[in-house]
Amino acid sequence: MIGIVHENNCLTFIMDLMDMNLYDLIHTRKRGLSEKHARRILIQIVRGLEHLHRNEVFHRDIKPENILIKVVDEPQKKEIVQLGDFGLIARISDPLPLQAYIATRWYRAPECMLTKGYYGPKIDVWAVGCCFYEMVTREPLFPGDDEQEMLDLIHNVLGTPSQSLLAKFRLKRESFHFERRKTKDFRTLVPLLSVGGVDVLKKTLVYLPDQRISSKKLLEHTYFEDFVYV
Repeated sequence: MIGIVHENNCLTFIMDLMDMNLYDLIHTRKRGLSEKHARRILIQIVRGLEHLHRNEVFHRDIKPENILIKVVDEPQKKEIVQLGDFGLIARISDPLPLQAYIATRWYRAPECMLTKGYYGPKIDVWAVGCCFYEMVTREPLFPGDDEQEMLDLIHNVLGTPSQSLLAKFRLKRESFHFERRKTKDFRTLVPLLSVGGVDVLKKTLVYLPDQRISSKKLLEHTYFEDFVYV
C-alpha cells in the first residue's frame, strides 16, 4: 500500500499497481501450482490476514480475485502478494449480527450460511483454506450454485454436522436437516500435498469457527517455520 487519504468522512486506500491476481495466476496455466510455489504465496496471504486481524478488522471477501500479485525481477525473481478490495471490511468489535450476505459464495464459511450474520474473523481463515486448495489443484473446492449446494459440498468433505454441533450456531431457522455424509480424508483430495500442507487445509477448513485455527496460530504453523521470504 502506498498511502491512505482521509477526507470528507471518506477513507481512500492508495494501492500499489500489481501485475495480476491469484485467479489469473492459477487459471492461465494447465495445472495447479507446485506446493513450493503455493506455499510462497500462501505465507504472504496469511501474513496480510494476520496483520488485519491483529488490528481488529477482518476482510470478509478473501478469494483469488482479491489476492494481488506483482512479479519483481531484482535482485532475484519473486512474487509480492497483497490483499486487495477492502469494500466489505468490518471491525472485529462490531456488534452481532453483521451483514448476512457477504463473501463470494464459493469461499463462504458455514457460519455465513447457517446464521443471519453471526460470524467473525475466522471466515477469512476458511476462505484462505479454499484458496490454498485451489492453488494446488486449479479447481475450486466448493463450487456451489446456491447456499444449499454449498453446504452439501462442504458436507461431502467434512461430513454432515451432528445436531449437537449445529446447536452451537445461532441458526437462522429452527432446524436444518442434511443427508448423512462421512468425513473424507484430506489426503485423498490432495494426494501430492505434504503432511504439513494437508494439516494446514484441515485446520483452516474446520466446520465450527471456535475450533478453526486463528490467523495468528496459522502464521505460527510448522508448515512455515523453515520458510524465509524477504
